[in-house]
Amino acid sequence: MPSANHLTKYINVLKDIQRVLWQAAADDVPPRVFVYAELKRRLEHSQYLIRTGMIRLSESSKPSRTDIAYRVCKWLVEDNTHYVMFVQAFTNAADAMRRINIDPHTVSFAFSFDQRRWEAEALGDNPIRILHLNFYYIGAEPRIWDAVLKAILNPSSHERQLAENFVRTSEAQALLAVYADISPLRLHDVYNLSEMFDALNAQYFGGSVPKPLIAWTSRANYRKVGSYHFVSNMILISKILNDRRVPEFAVRFVLYHEMLHIVHGYYVQNGRHFAHTPEFLEDERKFEQYEEAERALRMIKKLTSEP
Repeated sequence: MPSANHLTKYINVLKDIQRVLWQAAADDVPPRVFVYAELKRRLEHSQYLIRTGMIRLSESSKPSRTDIAYRVCKWLVEDNTHYVMFVQAFTNAADAMRRINIDPHTVSFAFSFDQRRWEAEALGDNPIRILHLNFYYIGAEPRIWDAVLKAILNPSSHERQLAENFVRTSEAQALLAVYADISPLRLHDVYNLSEMFDALNAQYFGGSVPKPLIAWTSRANYRKVGSYHFVSNMILISKILNDRRVPEFAVRFVLYHEMLHIVHGYYVQNGRHFAHTPEFLEDERKFEQYEEAERALRMIKKLTSEP
């Protein structure tokens, strides 16, 4: 009878797949099609063994390296779009390196599954010789990849905030949930800010607002529940609103307010920046639950500011 050690093979399987995909991305060619087919065949065999009781999954509350490798491989074949995203991530990584004049062939790259956002090592004149990037970055857009590499090369870069905040986006959290049941990085979202943005964009702006990075803040900001950063094109929403006790319309209003900043921009007068123009305030009142949202936010700020 097969033992649970059968699943430990997925640690090496995941390593082998990543090595093949990275080589293809560095060569700028499509990966060989048999890679996905072989992974799917192996997963189907393992799932048969699990269904028939010949092997059992770990019941530990904290996933082991074996659990993580199996979960990720299983996720990759559950939906072909998952594998396509994974393949594209390696292409995005290679392209980002080329944009800063680093030959991908000189870099050992792979996705990691721990609590670190990234781990990089240099060697001689090569500023990045080894790069391990957290799995939740696989869905990141090119500008996030650029921000990560700039943050690695220059830790004081303003791009670092953009790269680090990505973990608190709904997209990253969905990928983190694939393997990390218990992690200090997990937010357990109550509200999906990405989906909320899309709905507001369709309802109020006809889908015309370009989507920025949207993330929860890392700290509980009680006085400023939302902000839009023009330079990095990033919306941050205070994590105190990521709570079931906060009505959804209040979160929607805060996000709507920040979207208006993208639409209206700002102007400078006597060295000061102004964003809440009369036109801005007029559009803000078009929110369908404007008064209720204002009252709810005043109450939230009052309650959270009291000792």
